Amino acid sequence: MEVHAKEFADMMDREQTAEYIDVTSGALAVWASKRYHDLKSVRIGRKVYYKRADVDEFIGDNSSGPLMNRKRASQYIHRSLRALEDRRCDVKSVKIGRIIRYRKSELDRFLDGQMMP
Repeated sequence: MEVHAKEFADMMDREQTAEYIDVTSGALAVWASKRYHDLKSVRIGRKVYYKRADVDEFIGDNSSGPLMNRKRASQYIHRSLRALEDRRCDVKSVKIGRIIRYRKSELDRFLDGQMMP
């Protein structure tokens, strides 16, 4: 696949992609080698790149931005990690393989519902 300069500007390397979806770069490498997920990548030389649009499609919502892990999400909504995990907070999560992540938009929706009039 030929990649032009304009397309390359919208690409992230494996480390950037891992940070964007809050997984390790090793997890991305395993997913690619074992074909666990349908996350498209492009190899240029020895490096692997991902198109931001493909990553956004993979996580399911191109307007929500990066996902948060459980610890970061619990800190964001000022609830305990256990409350978030026990579903006491009623926040929708995204499951990627065995990994659970939270969209900032869902956390904001939860916080808006908790506000007193």
